[in-house]
Amino acid sequence: MLVKHTTPKRDGYVDRSGLLELAVEVKHLSGTSTGLKIMDFSQIVIDTMPEFGGGDAGPCPVELMLAYLAGCMIETAIYIVKRIRLVNVSSEARVIMVKKVKPTH
Repeated sequence: MLVKHTTPKRDGYVDRSGLLELAVEVKHLSGTSTGLKIMDFSQIVIDTMPEFGGGDAGPCPVELMLAYLAGCMIETAIYIVKRIRLVNVSSEARVIMVKKVKPTH
């Protein structure tokens, strides 16, 4: 399934009417892999882990979700730091998800 971006021409993330819109195109590639296209950035390929029948062609959706959560934390921290005018501040985040799974053998 391919989701097309249908909004009018825009400058950056905010269109001419002042609305903020974020969109992504998603397309099944083959097997268990899916391609994500966000704006004009390179395609991101996601896939299922081999332990769950996937081809390991890219990060699994859960890993990508964890990366996005960590990215949001960093971006929010940077925004706050700029708003209160702190200088020489760095920010890092590490998000770990652990789930016990049954052995396959």
